[in-house]
Amino acid sequence: MAKKSRYPSQFGWQDFLTFMRDLLYWLAGQVGKPDYVASLVAGLSVKVDDFEAALVTYINEKDLAPDQRKAVVLKTTALYDKLAAVKIAIPVFFPDPATLGEFTLAGPIPQDEDDLYIVASACLLHWEDVKLLPAYAPLVADFAELKTVFDEFVLARTTYHETFQDMETSQGDMGNLKISILEQERKLFNWYRSKHKDSEEIWWTDTPWGASYGGEPVPGEPGEPVGAFPAKVSNMKVEKASPPQNGAIISCDPLAGVIGYNVCKAKVPTGMPRPTRPAEKWVFIEEPPVIDTGVEIGFDYYYWICGVDENNVEGAWSDAMMEWVG
Repeated sequence: MAKKSRYPSQFGWQDFLTFMRDLLYWLAGQVGKPDYVASLVAGLSVKVDDFEAALVTYINEKDLAPDQRKAVVLKTTALYDKLAAVKIAIPVFFPDPATLGEFTLAGPIPQDEDDLYIVASACLLHWEDVKLLPAYAPLVADFAELKTVFDEFVLARTTYHETFQDMETSQGDMGNLKISILEQERKLFNWYRSKHKDSEEIWWTDTPWGASYGGEPVPGEPGEPVGAFPAKVSNMKVEKASPPQNGAIISCDPLAGVIGYNVCKAKVPTGMPRPTRPAEKWVFIEEPPVIDTGVEIGFDYYYWICGVDENNVEGAWSDAMMEWVG
């Protein structure tokens, strides 16, 4: 059973689901009573079922993501090492520096995953053009291993990105469903509040909302939480995660009166001018903190956070940055 609350929008995903299940059970017991209005309840159960399905998907994908991300890091390192070995091996048989350029290996091998993918792809593409030439026979085994390592890298990366995308999709679905559910829940609450105006009436104690002394204050009523939306979040900061976690931890003090937080992200090479906040959000989170595992040495990372109310309206933005030094 969820805690009683007169403001369930402040619950996390799982507590919110439990609250809504309790509310549906309570509403089922109100059928046939004078104050029950079927039209106010219609469709709510389906929305809650959809919310639960999205939550289950989100939890499953969230559990998979960390190990999959570790696999990407391992495969990235393996690909980098193999490209470095090939770069050393090629001049043994082809001392002309231009040959390395033909394999896209004349410059430093990048550590960035996207750049590494491009270099490895171009290197293997050129190999397809020359691999049957007798002069390249000594390198066949090296390039066969490079192709294997590259394929493993691509598979790990694709698997992680698909999981992360599914997780973000489910999180977005939950956010949208929560908004719709809360809109209906507020109508029900206000309907019953119109019939039971005394918020301390004993009648309220049998409802999931509880009496005013047993639940959260209602916006606009005495006792509304200090700092309620649309206040700006406070104490926002970015810190390096401690092992076994890897990445940047973006956090702030929780803000009352929100269903979650929009987070924006920008990345620039260290020392470059401060970027403007992107128009598109990086992620929606239910509550802080959030970990960004996609960080690289030599870049500055900027993050912005704002609260989002039950009408999907954004509050004021806070921001923080971190120079990633590994």
